[in-house]
Amino acid sequence: MKGDLSRLNRDLSKVILLDWDPRSFQLQPENALRLPKWEGSDDDTILMDLAALLRAIATSGTKDVRPILEYYNSFVDPIEAFREKQKFLLVSFSIVVLPRFKGVTAPPITLTVFGSIALLSF
Repeated sequence: MKGDLSRLNRDLSKVILLDWDPRSFQLQPENALRLPKWEGSDDDTILMDLAALLRAIATSGTKDVRPILEYYNSFVDPIEAFREKQKFLLVSFSIVVLPRFKGVTAPPITLTVFGSIALLSF
């Protein structure tokens, strides 16, 4: 067993622990994002995709990261699940949303970390 996140003296609703070893997050599994172990491959893009996921979480406005982590941890490979959601979003956006805003410079949309598109209303 490794560290205890409660010792950070931080609001755990805003803390994400990244690791491949489940022993690292035994005390607060709800705060962990389980990553595949890096095997030394030069073509591994996990860190790039992880950066995109973390950016999406950070800009989502969520009050608590744990439901998002729970969602992605329900997949064998959370990063691959995020990649697939992003692909789905791009296709959906191209087919469904963009035609509605033909000629508009910036359609009023936002993308969510759970893989959906939200239209903004003003």
